[in-house]
Amino acid sequence: FYSSHNVYYKPDLDKRSENGGTRAEWRVNVLRSYGLSAGTRTFGIGVRAQDQVSLEQLAQLSERGYSLALSLRAEDLLGRDIAPRPLGMPSGANTKEWEANHSVAVAGFDFDAAGKVTCMWVNDTGGFLQGLGLRTNRIPITRKRFEKMRGSTLYMTVEWALQPGSDHPSQP
Repeated sequence: FYSSHNVYYKPDLDKRSENGGTRAEWRVNVLRSYGLSAGTRTFGIGVRAQDQVSLEQLAQLSERGYSLALSLRAEDLLGRDIAPRPLGMPSGANTKEWEANHSVAVAGFDFDAAGKVTCMWVNDTGGFLQGLGLRTNRIPITRKRFEKMRGSTLYMTVEWALQPGSDHPSQP
């Protein structure tokens, strides 16, 4: 499902994001430097259909003991639908409007009676919502909303980590 590399974290202060944030691959390198098995998988706009990540895949990883984080567009967390932008990205468009720009922890999943994932719960530990005056860190992302986000976000990424020595394989 994912590929991983044996790379240890070496901070490069010249490669910091202009807004002070970190990139998924940098966070994974930090986790690996502490001996955790970790990796990433990017999906969303521009990724082949067979390489997209589904809610079922994410729920299965969570059930197997993997800790998950998701890079997405912060603006998509604000309402019942994703932030206004065309589904898909027009040729020649400014990519900033479609790029993932925030990371959240995956906290859990809701299932229907047949066992199909209906909702993914994320925890916004970065305080994005508190900065807007909202009083919660927990955000539900329904299947419909997730599929819209996946279809209109560049560089949407799932990060996974697993403590070594567990009964699980080192890679999902």
